Amino acid sequence: MTLLTEPVLGQSSQPMWQEVMSDYVDASGRVNYDELRSNPFALKSFVDFIAEVSPKSHPDLFATENARKAYWINAYNALVMWGIVENPGISSVKDVAIANGFFWRLKFVVGGEQMTLNQIEHDILREKFRDSRIHFAINCGSASCPVLGQRMYDADDLDARLDSAATHFISDTANVRIDERKRTIYLSMIFNWYAADFEKSGLQGVIPTVIHYLPKEQKPMADISNFKIEPPPKTILHCD
Repeated sequence: MTLLTEPVLGQSSQPMWQEVMSDYVDASGRVNYDELRSNPFALKSFVDFIAEVSPKSHPDLFATENARKAYWINAYNALVMWGIVENPGISSVKDVAIANGFFWRLKFVVGGEQMTLNQIEHDILREKFRDSRIHFAINCGSASCPVLGQRMYDADDLDARLDSAATHFISDTANVRIDERKRTIYLSMIFNWYAADFEKSGLQGVIPTVIHYLPKEQKPMADISNFKIEPPPKTILHCD
């Protein structure tokens, strides 16, 4: 992993983000916010780093698209986590009233500029990179969102990590379930909210994406291109 060691920045705080992922995210992707609130130093250090450094403020430090993409994925996940930590009494964004505008009103400093989480997601991650796999890598703090891993995203193996995140999400029957008898596919609302992103991807659509990332043992025997699509039989929080 390439760390940012330019003298003007001092010691990079990126390892602090990895410390947070290792120490406060369990194997199932659940964040221990009680413990994190009691010892927020590592997360605060990374949030301070984000405030000072971004691909826009220091472009020479992010020479490749994967370096920029990894930065913004890590930044989004860290800032969601920090927003929850900074609001005592909540354990996920489900506890934040919609009127409070967690995603579209709460602002963070990123590379010297104020930004909301919605701006990071829609104006940068979606618009600039057009990589639908990103939807499986960012976590909005709700139980229905793709889970966090225990490793930060890094440019060196980003494509493999994003493929893995896609497979992990799609192979979970809580997110994708194919009922060949009923000729119905039950899909997470992520595929509905961001259908246009999947259409623009190299796999050209939601169904081709699902088929591509399903493990071999879960792939359907039938042609599912004309199956009815329905949401899973549960309530899912829209993070925006």
